[in-house]
Amino acid sequence: RLLPTPPPRGASSPRSSRRKSRDKEDHVTVIRDYRSKIESEISNICDGILKLLNSRLIPSASSGDSKVFYLKMKGDYHRFQHQIYS
Repeated sequence: RLLPTPPPRGASSPRSSRRKSRDKEDHVTVIRDYRSKIESEISNICDGILKLLNSRLIPSASSGDSKVFYLKMKGDYHRFQHQIYS
């Protein structure tokens, strides 16, 4: 009578493969949800900064240099916000 031999190293059973696949799907879901949360937070922060620039900083800029600085900052935040959704 022959004794059963263990499976070769690195071989996985169908059950193990399904479990690994399900674990990967769970990780992907968690990562996507977390990414969405982070993108939303960044977007909200950018919106707040843009509102501050438009309502207070740009209108009250006393010199041309400061107005240019704030307008460049506004452009940077717009660009950054649109890169999030690209």
